[in-house]
Amino acid sequence: MRLPSIRSASATARPNCKNVLDLEYSVCQQGSAQYNEDRIGRTEHCAWVIDGATDLFRLDLTGPNTDVSFTADALSRVLAADAEHFQSLAELLKQAVAAVRRRFPEEGRCLDRYPEYMQPHFAMALCREEAGSLHCLVLGDCCLALEHAGSRIWLTDRRLDLFNRRNRQGLRQLRYRDQDSRSQELAVYQKTRTNANTPDGYWIGSLSGIGLPHAVQKTLPLADGDRILLCSDGFTEYFNLPGALDKEQIPFERHSIQAAFDHINRMFEQDEDRSRILREKKKDGKSALLFQVKTAASAAGETEAEI
Repeated sequence: MRLPSIRSASATARPNCKNVLDLEYSVCQQGSAQYNEDRIGRTEHCAWVIDGATDLFRLDLTGPNTDVSFTADALSRVLAADAEHFQSLAELLKQAVAAVRRRFPEEGRCLDRYPEYMQPHFAMALCREEAGSLHCLVLGDCCLALEHAGSRIWLTDRRLDLFNRRNRQGLRQLRYRDQDSRSQELAVYQKTRTNANTPDGYWIGSLSGIGLPHAVQKTLPLADGDRILLCSDGFTEYFNLPGALDKEQIPFERHSIQAAFDHINRMFEQDEDRSRILREKKKDGKSALLFQVKTAASAAGETEAEI
């Protein structure tokens, strides 16, 4: 799928990048849905995780794939092409969403026919290094964590917590009334989704762009040796499971993150009927990117040594 560049005359490559995000581990596991609705991506100084919200209404505007998977894939492709060419992450995301919107949907069908809550939604964590700092943007329940100077900073949008609790409460009530309640569960999630991008609800990514200005944004200090973890909520579910490490205890190392993924999969396989662990799907999609920060000089030195 070819998408037009979103660069304008003022969107030039940014100088003054002092650090390199050295990738140590990446994974994007499809859950039990028919298509993978997560995407991960990176450039030399920028990285992102996109978590497409489960397609609850199945408008099916994009052919055999789900609209959510189509949106996440197209958005990741645009970011990969232009992530280094915008002065702010907010403007980068705004223009990327607009570019995907122009390509979506095909064959003249129009998203404006449908209410906001029925349209494809996504959460994301996006970061970019510049001038020795890490610029961060988090929308929805994706997560970005930075390990710096012996401490950790976790960024996510806690405004979604209330609605996630309502979903679990609705599932418990269904299970209490009827052990075989699977066919009624969709209505619980659809009711919650009507709160998307409303002042009294929660803010999330969509092709309307309504939720984008409400993203959590921070600029954090960086130093050589820092570690950065970006992940979807399918991964952070690990911290709610029996036998899991605390989020402040888990080492930001390849083997630890991989072990956490294995633990999630093992727990959910043992609870395939979802009788012990309340959740929407048998397995949610899970994505993570782990980086170590290296100064540009040290990264160049390592490259020369390898040669």
